[in-house]
Amino acid sequence: MEQDLGNIIKSPHDKYERMILDVTNTPKSAAQISQECKIPIWTTYRVIHDLYAKNILKTSFSLKDGRKCIVYKNRIDKQSLDLIWH
Repeated sequence: MEQDLGNIIKSPHDKYERMILDVTNTPKSAAQISQECKIPIWTTYRVIHDLYAKNILKTSFSLKDGRKCIVYKNRIDKQSLDLIWH
């Protein structure tokens, strides 16, 4: 399984994918991810889209200030990611 995930994660955005996967152990909005990773919001959305298309991130909805917000969470546990990247 880890080898398959390693192949799935390899992409031109690999550096950003790693950063996003590291911070999405708990559900976060794209704005939170962008701020924590210190990457532009448009890059954040592009990488989130790629990870979601690969079924690595899952989405859910959260209410914030009475507004519905999409949040993203990593489907892969931290130990599996560490094995893939080291």
